Amino acid sequence: RKRGSDGTREVADIVLLDDNFTTIVAAVAEGRSIYENILKFIGFFLSTDLALTLLVVGGLGASYLFDIRDVQGSIMLPLTAVQLLWINVVADGPAALALTLDRNPGLMRLPPRRVGSSLLSHGMLTFILVSGLTKAAIGLALFVFLPRAGVSLAETQTAVFLYETVAQLIFAYPVRHLHVEPLRNVWLHVAVLGGIALQLFIIAFDPARSFLGLDGLSQNSLMIIVAGLAM
Repeated sequence: RKRGSDGTREVADIVLLDDNFTTIVAAVAEGRSIYENILKFIGFFLSTDLALTLLVVGGLGASYLFDIRDVQGSIMLPLTAVQLLWINVVADGPAALALTLDRNPGLMRLPPRRVGSSLLSHGMLTFILVSGLTKAAIGLALFVFLPRAGVSLAETQTAVFLYETVAQLIFAYPVRHLHVEPLRNVWLHVAVLGGIALQLFIIAFDPARSFLGLDGLSQNSLMIIVAGLAM
């Protein structure tokens, strides 16, 4: 800025406020970190959306195949529209925002991205597919086998809801480590632990669970959900 002409500054995309070369290095590092966190945000939500889409589609097929119907006799889905919206916005929203606060000091050791390269790397695509398929498969297994084990349909849907909300939050951690090792993110811990506590509170608090169309959970159902999360 100090040595550039007025005309140069007017046509430049970026204007440095000083002539120190370290300013350029710091700007590149900050830009890379912002871009990396955007990728984590996208990967986290795509994983969630893939899991829920496969769960609903697979649940629809399973309802026809195993004749799973609600009290009105209609084909039952693993999750209702309100429950899906809750998972996407309330459960996953704070964790996704916390990912944007990651600090990624190792990014400057990586080579620059090539012009025209894909937005999502092979590792990120693999994460989205594997995590999405895993969450959908376990959620679908709960939806199919819990009623056959004598669990009510309302409790079954609640078990699927609790599993999916907690599983989505847990998968906020591996998406951080696909390219570099980030520094400790306290806000992510707060978002994940707070999100899990909120889901448990909703299921335990009758007015809240009635709003979402949920039911109470037995100890056996909770143990099965924990086993699913450990897989």
